[in-house]
Amino acid sequence: MNYSIFRIHLDLHNTGSQVHIRLNRGDTARKFVFYFTEDGTAYGLDGVAGCLFTATKPDDNAIIHECDVDKVNNVIEYTVGEQVTAIEGTL
Repeated sequence: MNYSIFRIHLDLHNTGSQVHIRLNRGDTARKFVFYFTEDGTAYGLDGVAGCLFTATKPDDNAIIHECDVDKVNNVIEYTVGEQVTAIEGTL
């Protein structure tokens, strides 16, 4: 499957670096690649053992999915699962 890739840069000390992403219902052809910085400097993932994507759907059911931690490229990747876009609304 060809994924549309969203490259998201987040600073651990800047809450204004958050993003909103709009997806269509049933859309699973999306991948998020997260790059982390700390006050503008790349944040190393060497000590990161794992990462979870968590959200609450509009029907109040929780989503918990594992992410891939790529220590070589210093990114965390998440491929959108079908439950993320199963129900219309904001997560």
